[in-house]
Amino acid sequence: MSALARHWPKILPEALDAARAITSQSSRADALSELAPQLSESLLPQALEAARGITNQSSRAHALSGLARHWPEILPEALEAARGITNQSSRAHALSELAPQLPEILPEALKEARTITNQSSRAHALINLAPQLPESLLSEALDMARAITDDRDRAIVLSKLAPQLGESLLSQALEVARAITDQSSRADALSEIAQHWPEILPEALDAARAITDESTRADALSEIAPHLPEILPEALDAATAITDESTRAFLLSALAPHLPEKLLPQALDVARAITDDRDRANALSAIAPHWPEILPEALDAARAITDDRDRANALSAIAPHWPEILPEALDAATAITDEWIRALTLSNLARHLPQILPEALEGARELTHKLIRAIVLSTLAPDLPEILLPEALETARAIQSEYHRAYAFSGLIKNPNFSLQDDVSLWQEFLHTLACSDRKDFLEYLVNLSPTIISLGGKEALAAIVEAIKDVSRWWP
Repeated sequence: MSALARHWPKILPEALDAARAITSQSSRADALSELAPQLSESLLPQALEAARGITNQSSRAHALSGLARHWPEILPEALEAARGITNQSSRAHALSELAPQLPEILPEALKEARTITNQSSRAHALINLAPQLPESLLSEALDMARAITDDRDRAIVLSKLAPQLGESLLSQALEVARAITDQSSRADALSEIAQHWPEILPEALDAARAITDESTRADALSEIAPHLPEILPEALDAATAITDESTRAFLLSALAPHLPEKLLPQALDVARAITDDRDRANALSAIAPHWPEILPEALDAARAITDDRDRANALSAIAPHWPEILPEALDAATAITDEWIRALTLSNLARHLPQILPEALEGARELTHKLIRAIVLSTLAPDLPEILLPEALETARAIQSEYHRAYAFSGLIKNPNFSLQDDVSLWQEFLHTLACSDRKDFLEYLVNLSPTIISLGGKEALAAIVEAIKDVSRWWP
């Protein structure tokens, strides 16, 4: 209802009534918050009454906070509701929701967070508050971070605090990070601090390289390298030393966009040394855009992959940089024997390479499984050019199951070039088919259809539909 109201503000009273009738208190609070930006001053008392009628403390505070973002005069009441929450964690969260409008309550919110006995909940509250804290509260927040015993939580809190810290507090944050015993968490914390204190980047790199788990080490190195160009040779050496080929290929792909020209030959040697066809092709495909001369080699590596899906994905990665191989990439995708995997690959390929949409649509037409064909059509339809829409419509109509045909139709109505306004019979066909969907899905489809409804029947038709929605929801909750 709130989504429909955006197309026709006149139905806001009905949308508000629908929100007030929601039995779930948390969902009612969400609905009131979503409606808040659109409410007129005359509707505010009703919305406020609905929020006040929520008995759950957290949900009531959430609803009042959502209304207060657009009606500042109720901020005091929203604050009182937040303060009245008995659960420590929920109270701290409610206060953090209000803090952007009432920065003066940040000391109180931080104090509430400090009193939370559950350590994980306390860390979560501090994570929410950290980006909003003024300089005067950062030292206290850092002390709270230091007291967190869970390494992962402490690292996340430090990463949220780091952008606000001055040099003196950064040095303290560095001490806290160094005390983290878990290798991965310590490396993450040091990496985040290093972005604001470049002098410790070598230490962050050492921490990353010291991680014993290869996959985790690869992640840490790939995060640090873009911020430390001068140690890219070391990062590349670290990648070379990784024994797991898949992890090595992943790290090479992450490093490739940042490598200077002089390091590309070394990266190429590392990629060539990977024995697994798929991993080698992925690494070469990542390097090739930055060294066009090796595109033929990357193409050969992709072609050598025996698995249809992996070969299609590798070719798809190269194709944007070498348009001449687009037909080959498409052939590889359509050659995948598994219908489901072929459908996903075609959809992904077409999303990045719109020039092959005609071929992708043709591939969708040949799918025998009705659900898979509907999914592919729904994925392709919003981006199809106008000239392909008749073919897409014909393909969707050929799906015998009304439920699955509705899914395909749902993609077509999202296409800005697809219009139902000039063909009443087509409109009736779509409405009848879409009505076979689940209620939740159908209501979402109605939002996309709102402009057509108004065009064909005027705002009165939309009003009638709103009334019908209310009746059905009342009869069958």
